[in-house]
Amino acid sequence: EVARRTVVWLDIIAINQHPYVGERGLLNEDVENLAAVIGTARKTLLVLDPAGAALTRIWCIYEVWQTVLAKSMTGVQVVSRHTDLGEVKDVWQRLDVASAQASLP
Repeated sequence: EVARRTVVWLDIIAINQHPYVGERGLLNEDVENLAAVIGTARKTLLVLDPAGAALTRIWCIYEVWQTVLAKSMTGVQVVSRHTDLGEVKDVWQRLDVASAQASLP
């Protein structure tokens, strides 16, 4: 029953992260709508590997930030294979927004 009521939205499919030739780029329109889309979701699922690679990507950080603005940190559901909460804490403490990267700056 839960699976039938669960909807998963994947940003990699739904948000155009590539330049668009035209008067108004689709990228701009998608980014402007992203906050509203995140606001309608119940949770943002953040899957962390042991190195916390997602937190080195500016798009991932932006989506977490938009979720926190809309719902507080309770809106972010973190999934990790870490069994030690100290390791998960270390991943968050290494977060460096200024060094985060995007494939297409």
